[in-house]
Parts: sequence; C-alpha cells; structure tokens
Amino acid sequence: MNTLVEQEKKSPLERRNNYWIAVREAGKEARLSLTDAISLFNQYEDETGGSTAPERAFSNFTRSIYAPFGLNKREVEDKHNSRDALDVIVLDALRLIEGSAAELIMRGMEQERPRKEIKLAVKQLAKEIAGTISRVEQDFFIGGGAVQ
Repeated sequence: MNTLVEQEKKSPLERRNNYWIAVREAGKEARLSLTDAISLFNQYEDETGGSTAPERAFSNFTRSIYAPFGLNKREVEDKHNSRDALDVIVLDALRLIEGSAAELIMRGMEQERPRKEIKLAVKQLAKEIAGTISRVEQDFFIGGGAVQ
C-alpha cells in the first residue's frame, strides 16, 4: 500500500523518480488516445475529400508534435534516445500535447472541419507549448534569472 506516510518517508529523489514514472505512464495513455484519433482521421473526409496519403497521417502528426522539441520519430524510438531518456519537463509536455492533439482531432472531425485545418491546429498547439517551455527553460536555467 502506498500511503501518504510512506510517501513522506521517501527521499525527494525517490518522489521525483515516482513522478517521472507517473508522467511516463500517463504519456502512454495520451499516445494511445492520439493513435486512436489518427486512425479515425485516416478515414475522415471533409468537403474536399479524403486524404491523398492516409498511411502518412501517423508519421505527419508525430513529426508535427516532435519537431518543436528538436526530436524526430527515429530518435524517440531509438533505445539510447527513447522517451525513457527524456527529462520530466519534455515528457510531460509531450503527454499534454498528444492528449490535447487527440482531442483537437476528434473535435475537428465532429465539427466537420477541413483536414488541413485540423492538422494545422495540432501543429500550432505543439509549437506553442514547446515554445513556452523553451522560453522558460532559456530564461530560468540558462539565463539564470527569474521567469517573468
């Protein structure tokens, strides 16, 4: 049993590691939601028709999500550069983006939005979140100053 008293007995490093594990597991669920949404998106047709390359939807969405972090699919799947090697800030940001992207895709299809618009919304979401994290890290960790 993992009680609050047991958690308080753990060192800050142990609690930090537990948090990383929880974020990693939540990220797996977010990724599954995204995968399900993309599968439905592959079948989605807007007023301009279906996709000309539905087999590339997964890799295109993945690229849109990873690129703002300077990552690519091969790096993340590589054993030495996998998600298991990412710090908790980036890992949690990917979880947020992938879960939110799944929701954007589903809502976009429900509202019968054009495919291009849905893809652009996901790309913009990833850029905004990654950009915010990058600015905070730059200001705080590299600049040594307080985040304003």
